[in-house]
Amino acid sequence: MGMSWIKTKVGAFCPFTYGKAIKKSEQVSNGYPVYGSNGIYTYSEIALAGPYVVIIGRKGSVGKVHLSESPCWVSDTAFYVMFDSLDEAYFTYYLLSTLGLESMNTDAAVPGLNRENAHRLEIKVPKNASLRQRLVKPLIDLDKKIKNSEQTNQTLEQIAQAIFKSWFVDFEPVKAKMEALEAGGSQEEALLAAMQAISGKDKSQLTQLQTENPENYNQLRTTAELFPSAMQDSEQGEIPEGWLLEPFSNIARLDTTSVKPAKEPEKIWEHYSIPAFDDGMSPAFDLGANIKSNKYRVFPESVLVSKLNPHFPRTWLPDVLDSNAAICSTEFMQFVPIKPSQRAFVAGVVKSDSFQNGIMMRVTGSTGSRQRAQPKQVAEMEVLLPSEELRNIYSVLIAPQLESQASNIREALNLANVRDALLPKLLSGQLQVNSTDQVHTKLPDDKDEHDLNALISEIENDLPPKSHFVVHGSSRKQRHKLGMIGYSTTITGDLGQGGAEYFKLPAFLSELRSNKILQGVFSTVVDSATGVPFLMVVITAVLNKFLGEKVKLDQKTAIVLLSFPENRTCKVSKLLNESNRLSLNAGLSPFDEDELSGTLKRLKVHGLVTHRDRTFTEWALVEKFDHKGARRP
Repeated sequence: MGMSWIKTKVGAFCPFTYGKAIKKSEQVSNGYPVYGSNGIYTYSEIALAGPYVVIIGRKGSVGKVHLSESPCWVSDTAFYVMFDSLDEAYFTYYLLSTLGLESMNTDAAVPGLNRENAHRLEIKVPKNASLRQRLVKPLIDLDKKIKNSEQTNQTLEQIAQAIFKSWFVDFEPVKAKMEALEAGGSQEEALLAAMQAISGKDKSQLTQLQTENPENYNQLRTTAELFPSAMQDSEQGEIPEGWLLEPFSNIARLDTTSVKPAKEPEKIWEHYSIPAFDDGMSPAFDLGANIKSNKYRVFPESVLVSKLNPHFPRTWLPDVLDSNAAICSTEFMQFVPIKPSQRAFVAGVVKSDSFQNGIMMRVTGSTGSRQRAQPKQVAEMEVLLPSEELRNIYSVLIAPQLESQASNIREALNLANVRDALLPKLLSGQLQVNSTDQVHTKLPDDKDEHDLNALISEIENDLPPKSHFVVHGSSRKQRHKLGMIGYSTTITGDLGQGGAEYFKLPAFLSELRSNKILQGVFSTVVDSATGVPFLMVVITAVLNKFLGEKVKLDQKTAIVLLSFPENRTCKVSKLLNESNRLSLNAGLSPFDEDELSGTLKRLKVHGLVTHRDRTFTEWALVEKFDHKGARRP
């Protein structure tokens, strides 16, 4: 059933209310969140609005839209709209995010959003609340997945910091040994006490671990042996015996290698900026022509620490995709581990309370918004260094967590890209949601289902014949000369009447993408959802007809195959982005990482793709496909 839409204006649908200033004396460390134009910045004992609130930046971050799912205070730098229904709050939040409010600045000196100008904006919305709720459900589901990834990362971060604090700040394994020895225990008993402090297991659980998993038990024992059993005096108080206070620069160098992106205006740069950190810790990808100032080159193993306003700590471990294009703002201090394998330990030091307090003591600037830490002074701060072996063990232990965090950020970014692409199309009516909450493309008025076979025939007539893409049994040398890439098969139908044949799959996919009839189709897939009918039905039908009866692809599997680039090799993260663009605009549900992984494995079973590494992070179209029942060349 279609949706009934009405035309109205922002002021009639969701009138903005001015926020109110909050005094410094009324701000508390815990309570109701206080929103400014850029989000939460403090807390209050009382709420101004609720139960659900959409906040719109008025001064500063003009037009930036936030959603509070609980009562809150809104400062005088923002407008707000209150709701009794969370679904209605979500709809308005998404709606306002598509209106370009951020470009409606009316004050040259201090950016400002004029309420009356915003109220005059014309909008189109579904007539009743249930339809609005159904429309934004796919967006809410995506945002929940993003939030789950963020919460998982927070948990992983808390675990890493808790281990670092236990080992290198509170010295719990050292103190456990000392207490055991002071109680008259043996060295073995002291070692077992340290093992308990490290693992959180009691003696009976350690005995069980030794029986069931001796390898893990021995690794735990080796780690415990590395902690000393005594303390020594130092300038910073008592520290474990044998550990040293040394300049931070002894384990990480401050790197300020300068890059001028504007000198390569057509190059796309992987830009780690302060706003990108604040917007989900995902780098921006900017043309050099749009980056006016110099930047620092980013090294893959680096740890980035914001020197700007360090009372809001920002520590970033960049997941660099292209080391030749990775740059960061000069507002970051870039510390590169002397030993890259110890990156996790360096990050633990930087995130520790003592290091962050040290940064705050090396700040210049009188106002909160202009304070900056002094990088060279920070680099020379004294830090406590345990033995090399302990630094290595901690780093090995935490490294998988860091990779999981990076993977979760990539997944959240992919989901956000899908959401941001889906958002304007849903709220403009280009995409609709049916009663089962499935997104589908709105069909053009001049087409109907009976056009399917005619369109397939038209495409086939314009493509080269099957024989153009087939090489029959031949020598390896001849196949190489022909540039044949694809699979070997006994293709049914017009071809393959007995004997091995090699289908040039990438050549066929390239021809399909560049076909004059399908150029518009693929352009629509990539750029908008204005509605080419039977989009993936047609393309999938053509693929299956050319590939033969023994390989049958569904629409989403065909999408993944079509997402491979011309050079045949692609990282999973890029495949996910491209597959989701095609899926979204074809009116199909987006992929998540698990679904993409399963699809790639099915394509591998068919023999059409293969993985390029043991971690399954890079895939490629195969050189040859030995179809079941076919004769090997």
